[in-house]
Amino acid sequence: MILPIILVMSLLLYMWAMDQISKAWRQIPDAERSQSDKTVSVLVVYRNEELYLKDLIESLRNQEYPYNLVEYIFIDDHSDDDSFSLVEALLSDFKSDVQHVKLEPECVGKKNGLQAGIELAKNDWILTTDADCTVSKNWVKSMSSMNQASFVSGPVKFRNANNLWGKLVDLDFVSMIVLGGSLIQKRTPVLANGANMFYNKQVFKDVKGYNGNIDVASGDDVFLLEKIASNEGYHIHFNKNVDAIVSTRMVNNVFDFIQQRIRWAKKTQYSGSTRSNTLLRTLLGFYFVLIFCFITVFFSATPYLIWTLCSVMLIKILVDLQFFKSVLPFFGKSNLLPFVVIVDFLHPFYMTIIAFLSWVTPVSWKKRKYKNG
Repeated sequence: MILPIILVMSLLLYMWAMDQISKAWRQIPDAERSQSDKTVSVLVVYRNEELYLKDLIESLRNQEYPYNLVEYIFIDDHSDDDSFSLVEALLSDFKSDVQHVKLEPECVGKKNGLQAGIELAKNDWILTTDADCTVSKNWVKSMSSMNQASFVSGPVKFRNANNLWGKLVDLDFVSMIVLGGSLIQKRTPVLANGANMFYNKQVFKDVKGYNGNIDVASGDDVFLLEKIASNEGYHIHFNKNVDAIVSTRMVNNVFDFIQQRIRWAKKTQYSGSTRSNTLLRTLLGFYFVLIFCFITVFFSATPYLIWTLCSVMLIKILVDLQFFKSVLPFFGKSNLLPFVVIVDFLHPFYMTIIAFLSWVTPVSWKKRKYKNG
């Protein structure tokens, strides 16, 4: 009898957490920002991205931002395909200043690439994205127009998928971006996405950049956000503006998806603010209770627990449908709403499995193996 009570209590906490996230998302200002005259250095660190760099560079070429106020810096992280020569050719007719460099042999990984790019940057503000992304023509303008911010986290979405797998992954990703934005709005920032970040170069130097976590493969976003948030006087904002949305590709298969999520999950082992966040702990706690109840029902079908579990899942689905109904229009993905039911049954299992694997297995990414994410 005790397990159904625990399940109901965890559901109530889950409903409270989802309400807090939804309220915070609605409170994020979405009005037009003022015109910016900031000088911006756009940084792109890439490795073996010859299939995607052309689309990104074309979208950067079309930016409606004064060309004398923005420069573009591309850093090659030891690609062994034709990425470097492709970028060289595509950057030849940019109006804005461009720099294109290769990382030194002893420097490996995105963080080293970003630090090298920041050292080269001529401008006061840093704007980052990834090589497999595309941006709107007003991206630089939108991200640079939040005048009170020291650090701006921008929205990211996957390009639209045509199959069921892609739609499920898409929903999961939307929930992560909304969660990150909501936690920033609640002044408890723990999540950002390196595909869309804007920050002051001097702030990066003041918090000593990636010192202390340079050997952790991922986390160029979360660790920097955590460092800035731990220092008083810096203002962190989420840019809830459709012009600021960066579109990125989703992984193509289950293996790459698991590898990517393990890599992301490993960051939490080194991030104190992520592990201690009340809302995140509430959500994960509910998922663990759900999993335990599903396993218990499988081996011991007690009527009370079966009835309670079915009722809890129904309420969870209704809560999540309401949540996604309110957030999907911002990303232009209202068509994903019917797939929430499927995600609701898969999500607790996948989250639990990924959390476990992140502690016990190394990760492979772009022909490199990492023990520490």
